Amino acid sequence: MRIKFIISALLLSLLNSCFSREEMCKEDLRKSWKPEGFNGIVIKKYISDNHEFPTLAIRDFRDTLIYTGMYSHFDDGLWDSVKKGDTLVKKPGTLLYTLKKRNGDVLKFTFNCNSVKGM
Repeated sequence: MRIKFIISALLLSLLNSCFSREEMCKEDLRKSWKPEGFNGIVIKKYISDNHEFPTLAIRDFRDTLIYTGMYSHFDDGLWDSVKKGDTLVKKPGTLLYTLKKRNGDVLKFTFNCNSVKGM
C-alpha cells in the first residue's frame, strides 16, 4: 500500500512539473516572444558570451541593429536553417517567423510550446 502511495505521489509530482513548465512556456511566449517584431538581414549568428544564448544580430531596413536570441531552445529548425545574409521577418503580435534565404527559398517557422526542447 505504501509503495502505491509513493508511486502515485511521484506521478502527480511529475504531471504537475510538466504542466508548470508548459504554463511557464506559454506565459513567456505571450510576454516576450509575441510582442517582438522585426524585418531585417541577419548579419551575425553566435552564442552570446554573457548568457551563452544562441543569438542573432539583425540589421533592419531602417539601419537599426536588433539582437534577438534563444532560437536553439525551439526545435523547429530555425536556428539550424538561418545563415548570415538571410532575411528574417516577424510581425509583432504573432509567433510566425519567415526566413527568406539568399537563394530565394522562403521557410516559415511558428514558435509554440510543443516545439520547445525538453517539453
